[in-house]
Amino acid sequence: RKKIEDDIKNSKQYFQNNPNLKLYQPQPMKASFKSNIRKSSISQQKPTIINLPNIQGLPQNENKHRETTIYSQKTIKSQEQPEDYKNMPNQEEYIPQVQGPQIEMDQYDVSFIINTGLVAFDSVQVRNIGTASIYYEWKRIENEKQHSVSLQDPEQKFFCHHEQNVIKPGQQKKFIFSFMSKLTGTFYEEWEFKCEPPNQNQVKNLKLSGHSIDVDNLKNWRGNFDENNYKQFLYKSMGEVIEDILGNVRTPTPPLPDLKNEEVRRIEFEAKNEYYNLFYNDLVMKWWFQLENDIYEKLKLNKQEQYWDLNVDYIRRIIEKVEDEDDRAFFMKRFNNYFELNRKKPIERSEIYPLVREKMNNIINNIAVFSDKSREELQMWDFIFRIPQENQSFFSEDELKKHEEENQKLKQDWMKKTKKKKWTDEDEKKQTKIIKMPFMEKFKMKFILFGTPLRKKSCF
Repeated sequence: RKKIEDDIKNSKQYFQNNPNLKLYQPQPMKASFKSNIRKSSISQQKPTIINLPNIQGLPQNENKHRETTIYSQKTIKSQEQPEDYKNMPNQEEYIPQVQGPQIEMDQYDVSFIINTGLVAFDSVQVRNIGTASIYYEWKRIENEKQHSVSLQDPEQKFFCHHEQNVIKPGQQKKFIFSFMSKLTGTFYEEWEFKCEPPNQNQVKNLKLSGHSIDVDNLKNWRGNFDENNYKQFLYKSMGEVIEDILGNVRTPTPPLPDLKNEEVRRIEFEAKNEYYNLFYNDLVMKWWFQLENDIYEKLKLNKQEQYWDLNVDYIRRIIEKVEDEDDRAFFMKRFNNYFELNRKKPIERSEIYPLVREKMNNIINNIAVFSDKSREELQMWDFIFRIPQENQSFFSEDELKKHEEENQKLKQDWMKKTKKKKWTDEDEKKQTKIIKMPFMEKFKMKFILFGTPLRKKSCF
């Protein structure tokens, strides 16, 4: 702008110093534009030079070549900037919409969305729709918070890359705006397009909004956190509901165990006294009940109002309530005796008891077989069983005498058949050796005789 003003000032001064020169009369609008285009194209190839060596008022060393233009004379240096006319539309097609200076924008709101630390670009088109050239300048409105969610940061976030210049009638220019922020958030600014001379109609300010975003690295963690919170809330709510239900609705009390049943009594006694490792014994259990009744009588308590769940600690506690020391010591002595008896495992629950019982039953069941085999080996007579007659419980004396005589005769006949040897000294020694044999060897012989093999690890 300063350069243009200096050229205009020099031109006016030149014509004042040379009154004999006549100003160039402008032609009509259409013809002048045609002439201007023709002259500009010629000047780009070979500028038209006017040699003014004899004009008075100019020093000899300042006699430079000048070029004639429509409105004024400009230096050749000013004409060496054809970029001012690059965006200039065809003057024949341009029809001004407003008489005087006036511009318009293609958009008044520009929004940027970019990751933190990166740069986003956008453009705004400005067109001169008036009849006058406008000197413009973009100016940022300072220290005004334009939005309730806008962040304040001393560093500049929005930038304009063409802040000031001249825009001619019908000319359209593109302005590049950029946004960059190192902070995550939303930022707002307003820029004013100042014009000189001012516009005929007021132009809105350009509103810029920038959204700086960042990658959400905590998405997975936040999802797990929300899921855990939901589960904890759900479980806690369910627990509260269940507690309310149980607090208001009572379940029926289970019936007491039937202690008259021996099997139930055994299970309850051993379960309640598992800590002491006590075993149930039916005989000792009767003594426990007797001790309970004696203590109730001494304390003058109603048995119907008391309940013993077969835990021996209950008996110990009520014994301590007895005031008489002698009675308390007597009851405590009985308690200790029964306690020790219950600590012994019953014989029927011993590990060897089923085995011994089975062997004994086998022996008992096979007595008749063993007897028959032994009598057969000794060549003895067979037993004769006589079935008594009806309504006859005992033999008569004659029948009994007759029966004894038959047995005596059978025995004599057997003695004659066997011809038993006389008892000698060697037989005596053998018998003495068997009598002096240790108990363990006799036991082994009995088991071998009964057909039962001994285990390697025996309890004997």
